[in-house]
Amino acid sequence: MALLLILQGTPLQAEERQFADIIYTPLSGWDGGRERDGTKVFLSDLPDDRCDICRFYLSGSRAHQGGLASFLDANLTRFEDPGDRDRFTAMGPHSDITIAGHPARMQGYRFGRRALYILIAIDLGDRKSLLGFRGNFYDDDDLREVGDVFASQIAPFFNTLEFVTNPDDLLLPAATPGNMSGVWWGWRQRMMPAIDGTLNLSIDHQVLTFYADGHVYRGASPTGVATMDRDAIAGTFDKNLGVYTHQGARQINITYLDGRRETLNWDRSERKWTDGDILYQEVTPLSDGSPLDGGVSDFSYTGFTPGSGIDGGAASASSTTFFPDGTFTGESFGSVSATFSGGGVTSSNTSNQRGRYEVKDGLLIMTDQTGSTTAEIILETGDGILIGDQFLEQE
Repeated sequence: MALLLILQGTPLQAEERQFADIIYTPLSGWDGGRERDGTKVFLSDLPDDRCDICRFYLSGSRAHQGGLASFLDANLTRFEDPGDRDRFTAMGPHSDITIAGHPARMQGYRFGRRALYILIAIDLGDRKSLLGFRGNFYDDDDLREVGDVFASQIAPFFNTLEFVTNPDDLLLPAATPGNMSGVWWGWRQRMMPAIDGTLNLSIDHQVLTFYADGHVYRGASPTGVATMDRDAIAGTFDKNLGVYTHQGARQINITYLDGRRETLNWDRSERKWTDGDILYQEVTPLSDGSPLDGGVSDFSYTGFTPGSGIDGGAASASSTTFFPDGTFTGESFGSVSATFSGGGVTSSNTSNQRGRYEVKDGLLIMTDQTGSTTAEIILETGDGILIGDQFLEQE
């Protein structure tokens, strides 16, 4: 394989960030995009549209007892649809290399007719991690540009990564006791563009749970609102775990496990904390064992883009009803309909759910008929009982 790693580091100026068990410094000219299924993708934003469809991937490690070859084979479609496995064709022999002090194997692939993949499997002992780079090309000049970008930017960047192997490696600082505790809640309105060209108004609910030991959690902590099990949450590399410190009486600084930083200031006129966008007020979690009598429901519809030649859209609806005896029932429905010149297609599906619920430590814990358990934060606001981001419609 003609593409070889350039292992010298390049100076990077931004703050360190963490994704899963990888610590990195953002690479200039690359936009950190979506996170899905333990993977984070970075998209090219280089000047002059250089390598404009290029991207690279970081993925959290997975337990694997075999060698790098078997791990690479098992994760060949990690960044693509599993059904696309037969589109990968190896380009030349693999290279045994070292990444950030760890043994690694690099293999180049042609993906389809117009894309190049370079995958790097890294040996972390009983766990393995996978890095990836993809570039599209249409001629030899494009292919040379893709290879140059990988060799000059991505390979040196990969070699600057650090991998978390014990709790001391986390970016999250040690917590020191503070004088905040309890649940703080706020909301904002957002106008979200839909694919049919319309703007949809959405309500974005946000929750911050503070602990007297100095920890904070954005959202519903899996360990509840009363006590913080740092080791349990940090062990999953949960980016919503943070620590807070006071700067004077009217400012709180928060650092999250992934390196994000937030500042809250006390709004004296509103008597609430604010991040400049959302006002947070203290709210009361529902008492342990509280019975519920009511339900939550949700509906969404998205139409196809006008002028696309396709009429119709996708709709989804769900509802859950809670009963005072500790049981719940639920149903969900989804459908897609499309009509176009020469034909059309319609599909739909419905599913039903039932089980038991428990209100405990600020969480609504639901266990369905299959034994699967989910948890949402549940609290009382001036407008009623909020479950996650939906208000309970009481009977």
